[in-house]
Amino acid sequence: MKRALAQATAMLVSLTATLVASAQIEGHPSKWIALSTTAMGITGDIRSDPTGLTIAGHHLQLRSKQELSADEIGDAARLFSRKVTDDLSGAIYRTYLGANTRLFGSNTLCGKKDTTWVVVMLSGPEGADHRRSLYLATFSGKNAPDLRPSVIDKSLDLCGTYWYERSN
Repeated sequence: MKRALAQATAMLVSLTATLVASAQIEGHPSKWIALSTTAMGITGDIRSDPTGLTIAGHHLQLRSKQELSADEIGDAARLFSRKVTDDLSGAIYRTYLGANTRLFGSNTLCGKKDTTWVVVMLSGPEGADHRRSLYLATFSGKNAPDLRPSVIDKSLDLCGTYWYERSN
């Protein structure tokens, strides 16, 4: 009984965090400052709005959202070398950005492949005194990425990972 209650509580906390984070990324326009080397060199600072992300002047529409389960949150956190914490939430989105779309330094999100999927993960408390982090992982391929380490370590579809902090 205690185990079932603990599992139900964990699922509720995860669902609540996901809903809060989803509202944040999709709710109103926000500016995100590039922090990782890949983000600074390929995308620069980005903006989020209710329909997607603007990256180096190109709008990346995010559609067909699939919330990440607790296990997938752990797998996604591993992609970004993050520890799993209660404030993490995320989703996988279908998208499209052609391989010929040039960003900073004539770079692309997926090299010579079209970008077809984006994993979006949010962390950090909300509020005026707190910073939220946004993590993106871009993928090519027809099927949604499988984030399990045994699969992702062999995947040729993972294109890059990016880290941002929300600007006040």
